[in-house]
Amino acid sequence: MKHINPLGMFDEHFLLEKLTKLNDPLLKLEAHIDWKIFEPLLDIVFNKPQKSGHTGRPPFDRILMFKLLIPICNQDNHNV
Repeated sequence: MKHINPLGMFDEHFLLEKLTKLNDPLLKLEAHIDWKIFEPLLDIVFNKPQKSGHTGRPPFDRILMFKLLIPICNQDNHNV
């Protein structure tokens, strides 16, 4: 089995800094889009009945998951 080096204490910070210097398009979107406008629509789309036991881990934030789809959709458009 291969040994995988864990991330160092500041690796994530350096990665984000590097992306910022490369004009990360997601930062531009964050500055121009009010993500709260999508909340009502996402609540309707992902409305699930509550479980009676409330077991398991809590769901991921819907806005965060929506943001994660943007790079995927953008990459698909470049392949066309």
